[in-house]
Amino acid sequence: MAADRKADPWIARLAYRIPVRIKAVLVFWVPMAALFGALLAVFWLESLVHRADQAVADADQLRATAVSRLRDAVVREEHAVDGLRAGGGSVEEYARLRQNRSQLEISVQSAETSLAQARAARQAAPVRLRNTLLAFATFGLLATLFLNVIGTTNMLDRLRQVAENARRVAQGEPLGEAPIGSDEIAILGRQIQEAGAIMNEREHLVRASERRYRDLFDRAPVPY
Repeated sequence: MAADRKADPWIARLAYRIPVRIKAVLVFWVPMAALFGALLAVFWLESLVHRADQAVADADQLRATAVSRLRDAVVREEHAVDGLRAGGGSVEEYARLRQNRSQLEISVQSAETSLAQARAARQAAPVRLRNTLLAFATFGLLATLFLNVIGTTNMLDRLRQVAENARRVAQGEPLGEAPIGSDEIAILGRQIQEAGAIMNEREHLVRASERRYRDLFDRAPVPY
């Protein structure tokens, strides 16, 4: 039996130390925790999607405003060019309009970049949602399988071992070793062993008492 104990895998030794009630609670609550985590992740990602939609709308509005201002600047610059050709315009005014147009072109490019980034974030949101749900589902499945393995590892064999010791106690036979561990099965096995030890001690006392009375009876004088 000592060799069997050393041969037990680490998961079995871990299972022997966890009470059955805690195993049952963990088997129930770990998948529920994974489900609640998935629901919270869905709500969180929905808020991210809403913010991404708002960011796309804001970036699109900013781009439309920048494009409109650029068009107005182009029209004013064309009017300035026509004025210079007609001899009634100002070179300084044309230079200012030209600089303003350059700044607006930079603003349009920045707005287009922001819009592209916002659209990319919006397109990535469903992927993040799918990956998050897949991660929680995988965690819940693996955790449930792990806890089921811990909860059922060698449980039937250990219960048969306890039942066999109980039968031996009832028939007065020598007991085998109790199941190892600190869970309810191991505690029951040790209690049966203690009960068997007490019964054997009492049986030895009864037999010693019977021998003592038998010796007294055999040694008593027989009247003739």
